[in-house]
Amino acid sequence: MKIMDITPYYHSYSGGIRTYIDKKVEWVFEMEWEQVVVVPGKVYKKYQVKRTTFYELPSFPLIGGYRFFKSLEDIKEVIRFEKPDLLEFSGTYLPIPFFKKEGVPISVFYHSDAKRELSLFPVPK
Repeated sequence: MKIMDITPYYHSYSGGIRTYIDKKVEWVFEMEWEQVVVVPGKVYKKYQVKRTTFYELPSFPLIGGYRFFKSLEDIKEVIRFEKPDLLEFSGTYLPIPFFKKEGVPISVFYHSDAKRELSLFPVPK
């Protein structure tokens, strides 16, 4: 089994999603599966941690040390090269329609209080 995690919320100072992925690296190693993690970086970088391959793809900076991918096409190239059995999106769902065309099952979780965040928008009650 090869799982690909895609998230913009993984960097040296991030919290919950980084903890989740770091723990998953250990779990994947014990299960003898493979994992690919795709995150934004300042420049392209590929490296290995146990049975997990990390791809840092070029991105632009956001607040709080976070970044977002410059090109969704770069992510598609990694998907086509790695051929994962499952894509897991952590904390982002907007680009999912772009990746559905790749034919790989998709899992999504949103690491936040969605009800509270939606209450910040001026919508009728």
